[in-house]
Amino acid sequence: MKLFDQFIGYEHKVWIKTHKLHLGVGGLAIALLAVIATLTITGNKSTFGVSTNISFKHTTANIKRQTVSKSASVTLSNNSAEPTPPPVKPGNSIASVAQVTSPSIANSSSTTISSSATSIQATAPTQTSPPPPPTIQQEFPNDYPAKWADVPLNSVVDTWGMDNRESVSYTAWKVYETFGDMPYGWGNANQWINNAIATGIPTGTIPKVDAVAIVPNAMPYGMSYWVDAVNGFQITVSSYNLDGTGNYNVETITPSSAFQYIYFK
Repeated sequence: MKLFDQFIGYEHKVWIKTHKLHLGVGGLAIALLAVIATLTITGNKSTFGVSTNISFKHTTANIKRQTVSKSASVTLSNNSAEPTPPPVKPGNSIASVAQVTSPSIANSSSTTISSSATSIQATAPTQTSPPPPPTIQQEFPNDYPAKWADVPLNSVVDTWGMDNRESVSYTAWKVYETFGDMPYGWGNANQWINNAIATGIPTGTIPKVDAVAIVPNAMPYGMSYWVDAVNGFQITVSSYNLDGTGNYNVETITPSSAFQYIYFK
């Protein structure tokens, strides 16, 4: 009996110890599970907190970036729609300012400028230089050849044996220019009437255009003229060396009875 009681007591003790051990191990396991749960919960909270913060920060950054982008786009859009024109410096034209604006503004500016320019051209008085003074041309210009006219008086002999810039040299040139022929060597003016009669060329006292007028007793050697026009009792004649200086002269006169004429044609 005692042995049984001892055995039962021993078994009871073993069971109690084993139960305690189980309780201890179970408690330890529970404690470990509690620690693991705590760490897991803490980790999740920490992870959630970090991810939430990161997500929130990322979302905030995106919102800021979108806001900046929208602000920039609005600013650029506003700037492109209504650009501030640069200040016009002296010497800059309106067209140069319009070139730096947007195409629509440039087009409207160019249209305005063109319209303004057109209206200015249409309304502004035309400024022209004053007309040059009228050129006074002689009715009978001098066509005596320069090879004789531009050298000193009596310095060369012409084609017909006359001294240059003398009255007979000029009338000999006019006969040749007008009719294509002039006799050579007729000498001084006071010799021409006789030379004409001797050659069979008509002479007379009635003035005619393209006739040679001779005043035999003028000056020491006579004077010859070319008849350019006849108007009633007046005639217009041209000559050289009338004043003794070898110059060209045109005058309208009423001829005296001393005038005689040679009609080459």
